[in-house]
Amino acid sequence: MAAKTVIAPAAEKAEALAAKAGVCVTVKTGVYVEDGSKYWASKLAEMLCADPELAKRNRQGIADMIAGALELDRFDATRLSKPLSTDQLMRVSAILVKHGYDTSTLKTGLNIRDIVKGNVRYGAAKPTTVTTKFYADHIELDGVSFQYRQRERTPMGKPENDFCIRIAGVDVPLMAVLKIRNIGLNEFRSADEQARASADVIQKQNRERLDREYVPPVQLGRLYDELQRATRETDKARREDKIKYVDIWSYSGGRLYGQCKGI
Repeated sequence: MAAKTVIAPAAEKAEALAAKAGVCVTVKTGVYVEDGSKYWASKLAEMLCADPELAKRNRQGIADMIAGALELDRFDATRLSKPLSTDQLMRVSAILVKHGYDTSTLKTGLNIRDIVKGNVRYGAAKPTTVTTKFYADHIELDGVSFQYRQRERTPMGKPENDFCIRIAGVDVPLMAVLKIRNIGLNEFRSADEQARASADVIQKQNRERLDREYVPPVQLGRLYDELQRATRETDKARREDKIKYVDIWSYSGGRLYGQCKGI
């Protein structure tokens, strides 16, 4: 090509001048045919800002739209996925900002479409993804893992009651975590069952150390028996019409029994 023949000597001369100054440089040149698509990115931004509905098109649809607007035979859709030049970024950013769009994610031609399509406005709150994943021996909240711990309480035999996780030095009951994450008990129990089924050896060992069977406290059982016995004796006395009223909550089981027996 004639243009390359003219440019090549100029490049060599530039390299020679740099060498005389003690600097080794390599000058690269290129010749491109201007087909009228130089400002395609700016044109795309203008069209989408004027009619955001156009942003719903797929990549080929966007490419065809550009070709039609610039009166080209065709526009290669792969150019939409390539990084924009510094000049293109400046021009496109100016257009998008003028229409109130946020350009922080602008890098390619497809980003122009996605910004307009998603109506990503300048200063708008960025959406965040909240994730909760369950494992046999820990829970993962938004990508951060927290090991299950045993709560300092009488075990109930159920993980949602017996487990907690430590956050900022504080033990937070697992039930509270589920409530905050808006996860129901049935949903958790199903996920926990799947997690235990797919756990590796280490996770299974950790879970075995965490799980505890429910054992009714001895003191609670004794008090319950005394209350039942006191209630039976009081009911018997009432039936025999020997007492009018006995407050069973004011007596221990033994004292109430003796009181009723002495009547």
